[in-house]
Amino acid sequence: FSLEESFSIHLNLPPHRLQSPALVDDLLAVINTEGLDATKLVLEITEGSIVADSAVTTRSMDQLKSYGVRLAIDDFGTGYSSLAYLKTFPINTLKIDKSFLDDYQSNSGSVFIDTMVRMAHNLHISVVAEGVESQEQLDYLDSIQCECYQGYFCSNPVPKQEFIQLVQKLNT
Repeated sequence: FSLEESFSIHLNLPPHRLQSPALVDDLLAVINTEGLDATKLVLEITEGSIVADSAVTTRSMDQLKSYGVRLAIDDFGTGYSSLAYLKTFPINTLKIDKSFLDDYQSNSGSVFIDTMVRMAHNLHISVVAEGVESQEQLDYLDSIQCECYQGYFCSNPVPKQEFIQLVQKLNT
């Protein structure tokens, strides 16, 4: 188990930054200055961010992807959901919003989640379920081959030093 190979940096990208023509140059400057591996950077964007100016957005997303930066749609299903986004934009990950997981026990709720996971996998897009709070939810996600999750069941938010200690335990 190698920490360097296992962790990536996820940044929530505000909509106004995604539309900035300087976004790619600014990010590449930080990556180069700090000696970061671009393939370890994941930019999380909301569906609403994509809608604003698709020409600038598409160009920026394509350029970032060409440098190895990964892209995730955060809170998928809650905004301006369009299957065209998954076809048009170079998305690596869908993050299914917690509101869907809250309804996983109902027939319609489970159908939505299962459909999103299958669709993403058929498009070679990974999936993260947000808001996992119980073993039952995790078991359900495992049963539909959802490969990643985040939420309080994994861990409550912790201070930096406590996180470092947790990771160091994993690495021993």
